[in-house]
Amino acid sequence: MTERQYQQVLENGGRALRCGQRLAAPAGAILRAAAKGLRWREDARRAWERTARPEWLDVTAVEGVEEGLVVVAVWNAACLETLRPQAPHLSRDVRMLLPRVRGLRFVRCAGPPDN
Repeated sequence: MTERQYQQVLENGGRALRCGQRLAAPAGAILRAAAKGLRWREDARRAWERTARPEWLDVTAVEGVEEGLVVVAVWNAACLETLRPQAPHLSRDVRMLLPRVRGLRFVRCAGPPDN
């Protein structure tokens, strides 16, 4: 790298890499992690749809899997109050379909997702 190129990198707010130095998080690793998260979310969504009562599906959506828990967003307060006490039973049913998760966590949200 020439002095001029080095100065340009500094002006752009970046740091020059030393020869042979690698980036901390290569793009491939980031993409693999994102794809894994999407697969987990899709698997969790299918498991929730097989476990939940039909009337719950209209007011819930799987947001993702965090630390082994399927996070289910609920935008109906009455439904949320119905679901929370049933979480252990529903978690067991989801774990039977998706053994790599530990259970369910229900969270309140303002409204349905903007899909």
